[in-house]
Amino acid sequence: MMRLILNEVKKILKNKLNLFVILAMIIGMGIVSYLNLSPEDIPLYLDQTPIVLKTFDGKELKNIEEVKAYKHEILSKYHKKADASLWEQYKKDYNNYYKEFTKQYNDAMMKKTYGKDYLDIFNKIKGQVSEEDANKYMSMERNSPYSISPSSISDYNAETKTVILPAFYEKQGELYMLNYIYRGTYDASYVSQAQGSGDALLTDYDEFYNNPLYYMSHKDKLEESALSSIEMKNSALKTLNLNQIKQTIKNNDFVFGDTSDMEQFIGLLTKFTFFTLLVSAIVLANSFSIENHNKTDQVIVPSKTGYKNITIAKLTAGFLVAFTTVLLQLLVVFMIANLKLNLDSWDCSMTEEIFLSMYSYKEYTLLFIGLLLLATFVISMLTMALSFFTKNQFITIIIMFLFVMTPYFATLFLPVDILRFTPSIMLEPNHYLIPNVYYGFPYLSVFSHALMWKNFITMFWLLCGVVLIAVMLVKAKRHYVENR
Repeated sequence: MMRLILNEVKKILKNKLNLFVILAMIIGMGIVSYLNLSPEDIPLYLDQTPIVLKTFDGKELKNIEEVKAYKHEILSKYHKKADASLWEQYKKDYNNYYKEFTKQYNDAMMKKTYGKDYLDIFNKIKGQVSEEDANKYMSMERNSPYSISPSSISDYNAETKTVILPAFYEKQGELYMLNYIYRGTYDASYVSQAQGSGDALLTDYDEFYNNPLYYMSHKDKLEESALSSIEMKNSALKTLNLNQIKQTIKNNDFVFGDTSDMEQFIGLLTKFTFFTLLVSAIVLANSFSIENHNKTDQVIVPSKTGYKNITIAKLTAGFLVAFTTVLLQLLVVFMIANLKLNLDSWDCSMTEEIFLSMYSYKEYTLLFIGLLLLATFVISMLTMALSFFTKNQFITIIIMFLFVMTPYFATLFLPVDILRFTPSIMLEPNHYLIPNVYYGFPYLSVFSHALMWKNFITMFWLLCGVVLIAVMLVKAKRHYVENR
């Protein structure tokens, strides 16, 4: 049997089109991954302001790579289980650094921005300010060569007649870096507790713009925020999902750390698209039609080997080629990611979306790989089944192409619970993890018990695979060749 399987693998790979498609997909995934690891996702604006980012001890950071490395160095100190004590330490450290970096104005920068009377302006805005004066001061800030572009951080509240203006300090480079590391942004215009400054001490989560560490260390706030975002019509399912999410939050140990590189890695996984699935369809579409086309089935059927054994070998070879192709693509992505990224935060909780924080990057990655392999199995199985029954490569490719592509156009008229069964949607794990109007619920009710959709769909397709393969083997056993 092993000889038969290897022979069928050789048949697939001997086809120049198949080999080209496989190699092109693997190399293409490598190129796409490399190009998408550009550090431009960090809004440094280094070419738009003369202010140089610095470490907390005053060392200049010359490029994006150095900025990322320093951010990782600082946040690594907090890489541990998130709890209230860690949050308090995080706030304390930030506040101490903030006080140090805002002790003294940079006289030259302030004069160039607000004029020689800048102290009078900043004393004046401690009280109420007319809209006319506020607009004049904000215009000064916006035209300043030191202002963080492209958006100004000055702001006027017409109701309270107060204005926020950013100040510039001797340690402005250190302050920008501090805010970037601890707040995720250079400025903090939306968190002002002190008039006359666009920055402020950390106090509570409202002023900290929903920092992930706060939520991870305050499960009650995480639960409150997560559950309040669920607005669904089906009350029974909503209750079931609410209870499961509550239980998950309660039992979960959240881990904080620097996850910027991990977020980039997860972004690479999104580059697996329908093209990945179409490769399997193209490569395997000719699995059973080739003998029919070459009329070699007239020799195989009466042979000692028999068509049933040939069918088993073809199915096994098809799955091997499909899975190997996908795994090689994953290997390429991992290799490139390891060269460009610092992937030491696998245990950290995800920060991209509040519901995803219930999963670590390791868990999410394994889930993605599992769904990717399931999608590959479905496409491979259906492609080989169509090739088996139709004996026509062209028809097989057309049907599989429509099957792969339809979900992208059917979101408007097909229910989300139907779309979840399609391989194309399997490449988007959020469909199975995040409850909302678009994704639906992550849990369904089976005999009043909660079952994750991803588990239900996996069992469904594995059962379909067993049944379909069994039918093919029964038919193969009774196979006969028409005179032609």
